[in-house]
Amino acid sequence: MSEVYATAPAVLKLYGEHAVVYGRLAAAIAVKQYAKASVSENGSDEMQISLANLSQSVSISEEKIQDLFLKYKISESIDDNGKDGIGAYVEDCLRDGISRDLLPYIIIAGRLMHDHHAKLSGKRIEIDSEIPVSKGFASSAACSTAFTAALSKSAGVALQDVEFIDIARDGERIVHKNYNAGKIDVNTSFYGGCVLYSDSTGATKVELHNGLQLLAIDTGPKRPTHETVHNITVELERDRAGTMRKFDQIEECTKNGVEALRKGDLKTAGKLMYGDQELLKTLGVSSASLDTAISMAKEKGAYGAKLSGGGGGGIAIAISDNPNELIDAFNSIGFKTDLVNISNKGCISVKRNKLKSHSV
Repeated sequence: MSEVYATAPAVLKLYGEHAVVYGRLAAAIAVKQYAKASVSENGSDEMQISLANLSQSVSISEEKIQDLFLKYKISESIDDNGKDGIGAYVEDCLRDGISRDLLPYIIIAGRLMHDHHAKLSGKRIEIDSEIPVSKGFASSAACSTAFTAALSKSAGVALQDVEFIDIARDGERIVHKNYNAGKIDVNTSFYGGCVLYSDSTGATKVELHNGLQLLAIDTGPKRPTHETVHNITVELERDRAGTMRKFDQIEECTKNGVEALRKGDLKTAGKLMYGDQELLKTLGVSSASLDTAISMAKEKGAYGAKLSGGGGGGIAIAISDNPNELIDAFNSIGFKTDLVNISNKGCISVKRNKLKSHSV
């Protein structure tokens, strides 16, 4: 008997979040905090999914998985941006008693069954994660990536990178109720290291200059990403041309910022972080706590700082040649702050033989 294990790293956005949804280039890095998934046999006629961190589990038949997946596919076709179609589908599932936390994994399983004829009955898959939730570390993307890797390997389904990423993104589409969700997060968790992404170019892994020290600053509770995405939508409706120009400016921050990081030019990279942050703030995706963190970073001489992820609270990032001083300053006002290490390895899955127990 064998078990399959998979891990996938957390993600922090360096530049370009929100603008990436509208076709602009964004950059992110994988960091050394991990989601883990393991698959074993449970000896039943159903598939069992267990969320260790949330103490939730479900046993579900292949027939029910397929039914939920086919309804999800219909919801995709209703509205390509997911605003009404996927959102309404998720709400219908909640009314039918399906857990919001378990639904993303059920849909990934359904995709593997529908597209690749995976046999999933009798499998037990557990997801466990050390990544902070709802902070800006892309915890749901890492969990979806690890889950997809473990389940596809256990079922004997070989996937090309692009297809694997799109299947894992189904989990993100459910989490964020948006068809466009998970583009850079899943790519970065899958490939590891620093990843550049846009719809036109796809994902490209980039080697950064050695010695980058990135601070992750927890500024407190974070609003749901769909709320900050709504703020962007409001700005587009109010001034579409002006908002698109801001996206173009954010993309320039991304291009020039990553090039500076490749050369080890932290001053330029940091200046562009501040610039990106100011643009994001005008789009309504910052928060009072994030603004406080960025202002303190600037006062303490950090090269740069900005929100990371959906915004509305959660994690800010900063780069500095004196990180310990910044850590002390942020911790003194209740913003838990740590140096984070880049994970150059992305998603990894392995199959191991499970030792049999013998009675004596």
